[in-house]
Amino acid sequence: MDKHYSAGIDFLRAFAVIGVILYHLPQYSFQGGNQGVTIFFVISGYLMAKNASYAYQKNQFSWIGFYKKRIKRIYPFLLFSLLIFILIAGSIQIRMLGNIKSELPSLLFGYNNWWQIHEKVSYFDRFANSSLFKHYWSLAVELQFYLVFPLFFLTVMRLSRKRGYQLMYLLTIISILTSLLSPFSIAYYNTFARLYPFIVGMFGFFNRKNINDVISSKKVTKFWLIMSCLTLAVFIPLPSFTGSSLLVSVLTMLLLVLINDKEVEKRTKIAKFRLQYIGKISYELYLVHYSVFILLVNIAPKMDPLIELVVVLIMTVLMIAGFHSFMHLKRKAGRYLGAGLVAVAIGMIIFAPTNRLTADQNELKQELSSNLKKIENQPNQKGNILFLGDSVMLGAYQELEDTFSGQATVDAKESRQISSLATILQGYPNLADYSTVVIGLGTNGIISDESIDEILTQLKDKQIYWITIKCPEGWQESVNQKLAELPSRYKNVHIIDWFSHSKDHPEYFYDDETHLNGEGRSVYAQLMKSVLSK
Repeated sequence: MDKHYSAGIDFLRAFAVIGVILYHLPQYSFQGGNQGVTIFFVISGYLMAKNASYAYQKNQFSWIGFYKKRIKRIYPFLLFSLLIFILIAGSIQIRMLGNIKSELPSLLFGYNNWWQIHEKVSYFDRFANSSLFKHYWSLAVELQFYLVFPLFFLTVMRLSRKRGYQLMYLLTIISILTSLLSPFSIAYYNTFARLYPFIVGMFGFFNRKNINDVISSKKVTKFWLIMSCLTLAVFIPLPSFTGSSLLVSVLTMLLLVLINDKEVEKRTKIAKFRLQYIGKISYELYLVHYSVFILLVNIAPKMDPLIELVVVLIMTVLMIAGFHSFMHLKRKAGRYLGAGLVAVAIGMIIFAPTNRLTADQNELKQELSSNLKKIENQPNQKGNILFLGDSVMLGAYQELEDTFSGQATVDAKESRQISSLATILQGYPNLADYSTVVIGLGTNGIISDESIDEILTQLKDKQIYWITIKCPEGWQESVNQKLAELPSRYKNVHIIDWFSHSKDHPEYFYDDETHLNGEGRSVYAQLMKSVLSK
């Protein structure tokens, strides 16, 4: 077995990180870009199996050696990025530093995904004052996989080939079922629900000969055919996240098996794309880019989306360059500089606020939780008006209930996106009995013409009222502009212009400039009533 640098693997890493970056810039419609994380997981599983097998065959595999390599690869830049962002946050917004303070142990010790599940912070992190490190959940999953990998690997190697595969099949099935059966907000971060891409990668390495026998001819052509399928799977995802992730895992594994052959990798001419340079710094790119994006949202929420993208990329590259420059400093100078920066950062953390959420956010969190329970316990249908919305509408649940006096059904959830509504409407209980549907979606990201057309086709026999959005995000203008065009395309669609009604009234909002306080909720409900009564 040859242990060699693979431009093909860095090509796949580059593809994955580009997808993730595009996904994290919500003004661009790349909803499947988060599958880049799945690609990273498959690559990790494949390479861990490959490198460990190489060492095992030479009787050189050791637990301590494995952990040392992983720590050396992961922690230097992780610590550097945390240090820099603590210094920046402490300089520009002390509230953000308070968020980091409560999150820091989970970031350092690799359980951030479980911390996010426990704290239920995923939605709040999309807006102003949010966590800089929401995306570090995937690093936590990687670290947890590395923690158990030596035991898993040695168990598989010491079992018979049949028993080893059976163990991998069993864990894969358990992982997929965990993903399918858990609430999406939990499954997305759950280590067990995310285990199967790693195992698919390992399985690909262990079965590379059999797979190559199946793909026995025209391997270069098949590589680009599978790469095309992977691109489609990422940027046009399946309705089921688990199904989409499983498809991406299998396609990535097949590509890894193909480029394991040096000659095939050479004939694909992957190196000509020059993406391997991005692949080499994909880990650093992944850790930094989203944090920079959140900083910009807090510093300049009205920034033009194209300028924002350019600034994010420039700042990300500069930070990576700064890390490599720091690592090449003379040892004595590096120690003094590092110690000074660490001392300042520790001081900032010590004196930072202890609450992760502001008083407004705590109040909102309680309201959303309380209202969600009310929605879950309400009858299937009340009246002939159906409200469908996200957390903005969820917060105003009681006001809508009081205003419409049992003549409307309110169905709202946190983090609900327009892309999920078509699936929700399929088989929706008593949908045929509603004559009017009010939609309040758009604050969680851009909306596509395809999603809108699919929804409005499903609701073609009803009167549709779509509420414009008010939020500090870069997609506010594009969402509202797209909504404004709907009445000219669909005769049964009407607009409730919440944006114009509220834009000059900051007193209606909590400090995230999106969710409504008591006064704002009352005004919101009265606006719905006045428009629907006409």
